[in-house]
Amino acid sequence: MVEIKTVETKKQRKEFVDFLFKLYKGNKYWAPPFKASEMDKISQEKQAAHKFCKSKYFLAYKDGKLAGRVGAIVNPRTNEQWNENCVRFTRFDFIDDYEVSGALLKAVEEWGKAEFGADKCHGPLGYSDLDQEGMLIEGFEEMGTFVTLYNYSYYVAHMKHHGYMKETDWIEYRFEIPQKLDKRINTISQMLQKKAGYKLLEFTKSKDLLKYGEKMFDVWNMAYIVLFGAAMLDEAQIDEIVKEFIGIVNPEFIKLVADKDDNIVAFGICFPSLTKAAQKAKGNLLPFGLLHFLRALKKNDTLDMYLVGVLPELQGKGINAILIDAIMATALKYNLKYAESNPELEDNEKVQSQWKGFDKRQHRRRRCWQKEI
Repeated sequence: MVEIKTVETKKQRKEFVDFLFKLYKGNKYWAPPFKASEMDKISQEKQAAHKFCKSKYFLAYKDGKLAGRVGAIVNPRTNEQWNENCVRFTRFDFIDDYEVSGALLKAVEEWGKAEFGADKCHGPLGYSDLDQEGMLIEGFEEMGTFVTLYNYSYYVAHMKHHGYMKETDWIEYRFEIPQKLDKRINTISQMLQKKAGYKLLEFTKSKDLLKYGEKMFDVWNMAYIVLFGAAMLDEAQIDEIVKEFIGIVNPEFIKLVADKDDNIVAFGICFPSLTKAAQKAKGNLLPFGLLHFLRALKKNDTLDMYLVGVLPELQGKGINAILIDAIMATALKYNLKYAESNPELEDNEKVQSQWKGFDKRQHRRRRCWQKEI
């Protein structure tokens, strides 16, 4: 028998987060998140998106033992943007038991339908397009990245069993970093800077970068709003993202492009892989987890490409060449050999065109599932 309980107390939130660590304990492909960060993200008081989103979290018990978890989110901004009335499922993890997974999905569907009249359930999706999203359907024996979800292969059969179908897929690439800068990309970068007045902004100190955080994500809002599942980020969400990531990564791996009037028109965010550091930290930044992350930022062989954004009116005009050229130069400086693209929508030809000149392989695929309710 499966019993579903609503997460209401701090103790239950801790159970919700800790279940993930129990389920994937010893898995060499999973990158554990920060436990403290996850606790904040499911907290009504600390999650910035709760100012406009509604959410509910559930735990599943099978014969008295914790067997699964799931979150439900209604984001009115994305529903309005895409003219839908959907409830999202998020942080969906469970033992290999169809009764457990079915009860959890039913809890999300019934809550969304009863409280908001939702007519579709889809996911895994988060509060925004920058939250973890997409269930892994290929690449279960590939090392994941710190900013992506990992799940066991049996999840796929469960989704199909419960009547869910594909809504969209994201694909990921792993490619070798050329040991010399690409002359074609470098030429385009130099030409745009000299003749069109674009400026590459690079940083060595986080404090110098932080003041550009809001401007950077203003570009994100304009560049990503047309992509699946996206909605405009507000100031509170941007502040949350900037504090979580920008403050801990090496600022040398974040590049901005400004026009001749000093307006930010493009950005690239990447960092040396944090996966192995996360595995060593086991979800805890203190007392020693931070040391693992600091070491990973200095000694590594893999670069994680987190985000690249260019203003819509400048896309396809070579601006991304300035970013790629600068990022590859920094990668060579730090003796990095490989790069991970992180998830890209399978039909996003613009972003995938950036990797045409690289020796790459498509090694992971993840899916957003949907079902009418």
